Amino acid sequence: MTLNTLRMARVSSLKREHPNPEQDNGSTKERLLQAAIELFAQKGFHGTSTREITQRAGTNLSSLYFHWQSKENLYLAVHRHLFQLLAELAHEVVNLLEEGLHAHKPLPEVVEPLADRVFAFFDSHRELARLNLHRVLDDGALAAQIEEELENPLYCAVARCYQRLTEEGLIKVADPELLPFSLESLLDRYFASPAHAQRTVGLTPEALRVRLRNHFRDMFLRLLQGE
Repeated sequence: MTLNTLRMARVSSLKREHPNPEQDNGSTKERLLQAAIELFAQKGFHGTSTREITQRAGTNLSSLYFHWQSKENLYLAVHRHLFQLLAELAHEVVNLLEEGLHAHKPLPEVVEPLADRVFAFFDSHRELARLNLHRVLDDGALAAQIEEELENPLYCAVARCYQRLTEEGLIKVADPELLPFSLESLLDRYFASPAHAQRTVGLTPEALRVRLRNHFRDMFLRLLQGE
């Protein structure tokens, strides 16, 4: 074996051991994002290390920093991803609420499927509830940025809709600004730890889920009626 062949073999070996992050495809970035969602939801920002994220994603630190530059950027990306989904849901719910009310449908008939849609969203994105609670407890600069950039604008947009529909006499929301916060707080409390709720109430998981879904329907309807 020539010296040149040995050198080429060594370079090839190094490339296999330390892949160039620029050669990573989009799936690596998505795996890092998903791993970060799961771990930040379990442990919060400060309790999660970048090494844990890369291990769960099956990649390395160089890929994480290539795609996201920092742990802080990845944390923000997690919230931007989930809040984008939440904003899309809120837009759909608000539009369907307005359509139903302007069509003069009974309020319970309009609200029940909307409440179920919101409940199902939080059920299928339980990480959001835990992330919300961790963020409230952390209450640092990153939490403030997420509130200013993502949470507050969404709450304000939904609140303005409730205010407008109240002024039109279609609903009777006593406090439009607090209504989105109240509904999300209820869902966060349950979906952050369903097992805790099950132990407290003493029901099977499915029985408790049905009970809480019905309770959420009732709360949504009562708040829209100003009760």
